[in-house]
Amino acid sequence: LFHFILFTKGENNMREAHNNVHIEGILNEIDLKDIEYTNRRGEKVKAIAGTITIKVHQEINGVKKILEIPVQLFGNQYNKAGNPSPLYTSFRDIKENYVSVAACGNEDDADRVVINNGRIQLHSYAGRNGKLISFPRISANFVNKVPRDRCKEQATFAVEFVVKQAAMEVNPQTGEETGRYRMIGVIPGWNDRVDVVPFYAVNEGVIDVVSSYW
Repeated sequence: LFHFILFTKGENNMREAHNNVHIEGILNEIDLKDIEYTNRRGEKVKAIAGTITIKVHQEINGVKKILEIPVQLFGNQYNKAGNPSPLYTSFRDIKENYVSVAACGNEDDADRVVINNGRIQLHSYAGRNGKLISFPRISANFVNKVPRDRCKEQATFAVEFVVKQAAMEVNPQTGEETGRYRMIGVIPGWNDRVDVVPFYAVNEGVIDVVSSYW
C-alpha cells in the first residue's frame, strides 16, 4: 500500500510519515550477537544486535512465492534511565529460547512469529574502499510468537512517502524496460530523519494508477 504526502510551500517541518511493516511467518534463522560499543558520552554500552529471518509462503500477483525476509533487531541492555531494557530482554529470549528452521532442521518444529510495527529504513555505511554503501532494510522493536494453528503467513507494508523520481525501470545493459515501475521515495522519520528508499511495482493495475500521476 502506498500513501503519498503533499507538503505546502512554507512548511518547514515535515511530520513523521506512517511507516508500518507487518510480517507473520516461520522463524527461519536467528543471527543475534552480544556486542559492546562506545556511545557519544564515551561510555561502554552492552547490547544485542543482528537479524532474524522470517519465511513467508505468499501468493503475489497470482504466483506462489517463498519469501525469506531479514529483520534487523537492536537493543541496549539498559535504557536512558538506567533500567533494564524490555527490548534487550525480549531479544535475549529470542536468541536463547526461540526455535528456528536453521536450528531444528524443519519448518514443522520451528516457531511461528509476528512483527506488527516494523519499519522500512535506509541503512548506510562506508565500505572498505571508502565508498558509501546503502540499502533498504526492515527493523523492528518487538517480535512475538504465534501458535502454529493461528499463524496466517503474510508480509505487507503501508508507508507514506514523497515521490522524488518515478519511471519504468530500464536494464542498463540492454536499454530495455524490465517491466517494473521504479519509484524513489523520501520517507520523513522521527527527529528530522529522512530515508530515501527505492520501491518497485510489477502489477500492471498498480503501475497504471501510480504512473498516471507522474
